[in-house]
Amino acid sequence: MKKDVENKMRRPRRTQAVPPAAEVAPEEPVHAAAAPVAYRVCWPLAYTAPDGTFRRAVPGDVVTDLPASSIPWLVRQHLVEPVDAEVP
Repeated sequence: MKKDVENKMRRPRRTQAVPPAAEVAPEEPVHAAAAPVAYRVCWPLAYTAPDGTFRRAVPGDVVTDLPASSIPWLVRQHLVEPVDAEVP
């Protein structure tokens, strides 16, 4: 009897309903050819550049070496914004 009670206590509970796959909005794909190369930093960032060096950027900096896998998230969170013009 005691084992049954312990097993029930360890069973995970579903606290929120999981929406069907059709209701989940797909993320927009980021294509390397179409994506801007430069981004203006809107919030202080610390990141590892693709060459493995640790970098810091402050608001107003224009950076070109953000990790490609982080760019969509950084843009959605408004931490960086794409720069349309050429970088001087």
